[in-house]
Amino acid sequence: MKSSRTYATPVLEPKNRGKLILDATCAPIYISYPTDLGILNQARKQTERIIDFLYEEIKGRLDKKARTYRELARKDYIVVAKTSRHRHKQRSKAIKRQLQYIKINLSHIQSLISLGATLSALTKRQYKMLLVVTEVYRQQLWLYENKKQSISDRIVSLNQPHIRPILRG
Repeated sequence: MKSSRTYATPVLEPKNRGKLILDATCAPIYISYPTDLGILNQARKQTERIIDFLYEEIKGRLDKKARTYRELARKDYIVVAKTSRHRHKQRSKAIKRQLQYIKINLSHIQSLISLGATLSALTKRQYKMLLVVTEVYRQQLWLYENKKQSISDRIVSLNQPHIRPILRG
């Protein structure tokens, strides 16, 4: 005797294997949203690391290490970064302060080099970071002085300075 039941075989859906991108001129890069203040804070930290490294190279020739105002700079950044809605004036003041800290750090790096530290002692990554930080400083200083919001070839990531954001949609 034959059964009148029919069993349906389950249809297997293919698994999602990612996104198909048809435009080969751009690719998604997952970085945090680039704010001027955040990038300047990262740049300041990098200059402090480079100062530490160069100081270790010529430690015997100097009485004291150059002053970098690390704690004060961090506090100035945190005050603005933690506020949910900061005003333009407050943000502008914080950007100015971070620019000043970076300027001081870059001048300390120059003085360490003039006292005998060599840039060849830096690793390739540190040297590249120093070049990127000086360019970020130049761009952000121009934006601050001219009260502008954008600049061509703006650096939005210190670790990947070659990427550029595009508009979505």
